[in-house]
Amino acid sequence: MGLRPGLAPPSPFILSPVLMAYGLASSVFDCDRVFSLFSVYGNVVKVKILVQKSGAAMVQMEDSTQAATAIQHLNKLSAFGDTLMLSHSKHPYVADSAKSDAQSNITKDYSTSPLNRYKGGNRPPADTVLHPTSALLLSCDAKLEIDPIIEMLKSFKVASPKGITKQSEEQAKMVVQFANVTEALEALILINHVIFADTGKPIQAYFAELH
Repeated sequence: MGLRPGLAPPSPFILSPVLMAYGLASSVFDCDRVFSLFSVYGNVVKVKILVQKSGAAMVQMEDSTQAATAIQHLNKLSAFGDTLMLSHSKHPYVADSAKSDAQSNITKDYSTSPLNRYKGGNRPPADTVLHPTSALLLSCDAKLEIDPIIEMLKSFKVASPKGITKQSEEQAKMVVQFANVTEALEALILINHVIFADTGKPIQAYFAELH
């Protein structure tokens, strides 16, 4: 039976907004940390940890462009002793899971999360979509101080930074320099969206441009 007049066949070249992620250290990653990593490159709709495949997850981004951006910048990077392997899924969306899965945090919906930083269909600004570097730009709606940042990094047992530089007193931004990309990537995964000290405000972490 042919297609009705005016209907085009589905294109095999349309990429899915869902990506498959492998090499996620199971001792580190839960849904929230997967979200913290991929939200750097777009809005995350849903995350599903694949319990039958250790270190694997499905991540639904807002659209296929954001999924492709995440793949472009994060594929084949090392983190926590594993190598991230990313590709587009054949599935057009992450299906709702059984109630027991949601209760055990195997699947989590982030479509209404205030931590998704690119609101109103806006594309990530060019200056925030950088290939991972050895430095992180930390931003917060509260004043950032160097000593509490150092204590926070120690509490998550991330590598000691080589240096920390305030961007300005007013902007509440600072750049944290690490020895290499892997250390910066691991730090971002652990501290992105963490509530800073006793401010009640989450930190947003980006990769910083090196000068």
